[in-house]
Amino acid sequence: MQIINLPDYTIKWVISFLKNRKFPVKINENYSDKKESLSGVPQESKL
Repeated sequence: MQIINLPDYTIKWVISFLKNRKFPVKINENYSDKKESLSGVPQESKL
């Protein structure tokens, strides 16, 4: 993002949006403990 000269505040906002995202996994009717997502973006999210 720095290569395309986005302002620092935009870069910080994107990092904040994607950081510390946690979710459970459902198998049949059981949910796991929430785990942090290590890659990707939230489904149907709008940047």
